[in-house]
Amino acid sequence: MSKKLRLLGFIGLMPLILVLSACDLGQVSGALGQLQQLASTCPKGHHIATYIGDDLSQNDRSMSLSQARLSEIRAATTYTAVCGGFIQVNGFSASDAGTQTLYAGPLQPSGATLNARLLKVTSMVDAVLRTVSSNIPRAMSTLPANATDIISELTLMAQFAQQQGAGSRLHGWLLTSGLQTTGEVVTNVNLTEAAASDLGNRVSVPALPGSVMTIAGLGVVASNPPPPSSYVQSLITFFTKACTRTGATCIVSINPVTSIEGS
Repeated sequence: MSKKLRLLGFIGLMPLILVLSACDLGQVSGALGQLQQLASTCPKGHHIATYIGDDLSQNDRSMSLSQARLSEIRAATTYTAVCGGFIQVNGFSASDAGTQTLYAGPLQPSGATLNARLLKVTSMVDAVLRTVSSNIPRAMSTLPANATDIISELTLMAQFAQQQGAGSRLHGWLLTSGLQTTGEVVTNVNLTEAAASDLGNRVSVPALPGSVMTIAGLGVVASNPPPPSSYVQSLITFFTKACTRTGATCIVSINPVTSIEGS
């Protein structure tokens, strides 16, 4: 081949080379672009320590609740993998002693560039969700169905955060209807906001300064009819008070939470 033909061939390849370079270095659309945007919210100089407590007591056992919570677990897992860190997903009910681990492990995709790492996130998250989904039935068969101790999960979160070390930032999730039956009991549908506030101020909670805490699904139960809106508001008051006293940034919601607030 002549030098002229080789040069023309190289020139013909230049647009493709430039396009590939732009994809690697710049913002791109679609799923990778969304992951890049999420990566921009990762805390600088910290790994993410994600602890998810999934309430598997009787009030929280239904197919629709399970699907909604798997979406939340996916969101939290994605954030952990994008930022790099460790995740533990637990199923719980009557006590912290009986908590069942649904998944635990590091999520730190390798790669020389951000995009190279982000391209591995989806398959990594899918693997976690498959494991969690397959372990939920086993956990349900083991855990007591008629009681739940939601607040005790905060203590397990504190222990988990300590194990992860000072370089990690705790993102805690409690996926629960909020019908606490152990310790400070809040199952009376006539519970007033004032009484709920008092209980939230008295319940024992660990210190979780600098953490981000999400408590989602309050008042959403597997059985019908749904609890009165006034009672649901009292649940929100109770958990907001308890969470705020830990020193964490608190997100308390009746709805599933699938957006991540980086910090």
